Amino acid sequence: MPVIGPQISGHVGSLTGNTLALVVGVAAAVWTGLGVTLAIGNALDHVWAVPQPDRHGFVKARIRALLLLASLGTITVAATATVGLATAGTITPAIPRVLGITAAFGIDLAVFLASFRLLTAAPVTTRPVLPGAVLAAVRSLLQQALGGVYVTQVLKGRSRRKRRDEPAWLKEMQVLYIEVLATHDGPEPCVGCS
Repeated sequence: MPVIGPQISGHVGSLTGNTLALVVGVAAAVWTGLGVTLAIGNALDHVWAVPQPDRHGFVKARIRALLLLASLGTITVAATATVGLATAGTITPAIPRVLGITAAFGIDLAVFLASFRLLTAAPVTTRPVLPGAVLAAVRSLLQQALGGVYVTQVLKGRSRRKRRDEPAWLKEMQVLYIEVLATHDGPEPCVGCS
């Protein structure tokens, strides 16, 4: 692991902790992700001008959001790992590196296409959402690549210079904020295409 590898390599052992804290943390993460997914669905309903009576009901919206959160979240982690391997130099020859980045772009594009189509109650096809999905996928790929380079180059160099790392979670929150902006601006070019 690029940043914390040296710290954990000498302290390999079993993880200990409070089960209740783990359950509360996972529940809070799922609840937060569900809220974000519902907010994106609501924003897409506004973008596509879906009347209030035609929108998904309370239970149906949450079930759809939870299923999409689980499936698209897993796919997004796979895309981020692919880009991380390709940009960190783990994949050394040029062709596998390009294929890794291309695969990550394809995964990101599929995630945004699915999100823009499935989170709204509007009967949207792929063609109108494709320009916004491509824009969001390019932004996401750039953000993932820059985040990977930042972690492998900047934070790795800092951990060598000083033993006390700066708060990496703060940098991760900044990266996630950029991802939210990419997701937010993605559907807007789609409206003119319909």
